[in-house]
Amino acid sequence: MKPLYFTLVFGLILSLSSLSQVNPSLKEEIKLYPNPVSEGFIYVNFGRWGHGSEHVEIYDITGNKVVEAIVNTGAKNNHRLDLSTLSYGHYFILVKSKNEIYSARITVN
Repeated sequence: MKPLYFTLVFGLILSLSSLSQVNPSLKEEIKLYPNPVSEGFIYVNFGRWGHGSEHVEIYDITGNKVVEAIVNTGAKNNHRLDLSTLSYGHYFILVKSKNEIYSARITVN
């Protein structure tokens, strides 16, 4: 599957099949911190949104995938992602679950 254009989904939760906005309250469920990233890691808290296994991808501003992880949200809600290999700059994080996507911009300092 070719990556979705994150400029279309930035800050929205979309249905993969129709690219229409669904339940905007889900956007409030996922928390990313600290942002900006300064210690080489970021925590992703899924709130009630976790469905078991979530696919997390991070893209640089040119659209290249730089981090990919499968996160098991059944065991715990707060997950630490290692971003120590990323250079300073802006990135986009996508969290994919079943037929929904969450996206946000993060900054690495």
